Amino acid sequence: MCKVMSVVTTAAVGVGVWAGATWAQVDAARTAPRTGVSLRLASTTPVKGFDAASFGDARLYVAPKGGLAAADVTSASAIEVREGRDVELTLTREAAERLAGSMRETGANRLAVYDGGTLLTAGAVTVDAAVARATVRGLSSAEADRLVRLVDVR
Repeated sequence: MCKVMSVVTTAAVGVGVWAGATWAQVDAARTAPRTGVSLRLASTTPVKGFDAASFGDARLYVAPKGGLAAADVTSASAIEVREGRDVELTLTREAAERLAGSMRETGANRLAVYDGGTLLTAGAVTVDAAVARATVRGLSSAEADRLVRLVDVR
């Protein structure tokens, strides 16, 4: 009986250690910033220096490099609206100022979401640099949820 209890105890401890390690890995992966994600300024009209990109039936003109990275976003949440969802992004102060400045400079008013070089979606964007917040509008529920999952590290 003593050997049986020893084996059962050893097995239980092993399972507990394995489960703890697994949850630690899941948590670390969940909270690590996504490095392949970039949020680029875009426009529906040509902008000097922007690249033409097809998005469904629409044509966008997208900045050639990311204006924001996932690390620039401190939190993201989807907000229900009449048709679909908007995404509210809380940014670092520097990122909000950089985005607002780039928008003024180029006249671009959309944000294109890339993951690993693939254009996923784009929506109209407004920025309030005073509170370090950007709102991406006009997304479907699925697009908004995906954007939140890509950039939110909470």
